[in-house]
Amino acid sequence: MILYLDRDCAFGQCDRPQTPSGLCKIHQKQADRGAGLQAISPRRAGGRTAADRATDYVTRAEEFGECLLHAGYFQPGEYPTIRFRGRQWKVHRFVYEHLKSPIPAGGVVHHKCANRRCINVDHLQLVSPAENNAEMLERTAMQRRIAELEAQILEMQQ
Repeated sequence: MILYLDRDCAFGQCDRPQTPSGLCKIHQKQADRGAGLQAISPRRAGGRTAADRATDYVTRAEEFGECLLHAGYFQPGEYPTIRFRGRQWKVHRFVYEHLKSPIPAGGVVHHKCANRRCINVDHLQLVSPAENNAEMLERTAMQRRIAELEAQILEMQQ
């Protein structure tokens, strides 16, 4: 079944993803049975809003210096992810979108602290892909130069 994750169900206050009929899966089943459409209890998110859930992630985060590290599971070297209302999110993008501002198409949420697990909204900024790549290349070049200088210091100490 096709779901339009960027469009909400056409029934009232339902915020579940729309199917091609314009209704979510549950409201479509109600319509197929010929029953009148009824409000659905928001079970998937425990009746809580996305902002509530994002706030919970920040509240439960582990402090690491000024960073707030996502406390949930993550694959080393990857961005931590969560699932919310049928959609997979990178946690830092979910927190930014629901606690700071919407992310436009093509927008990149950049970690100023360079820590992929950080979900501190003060460490996240919206940048273009070009700005994000330029910062990453600059940081990599700086790390390489630091390693070279450390090697030179070690040679001079011997």
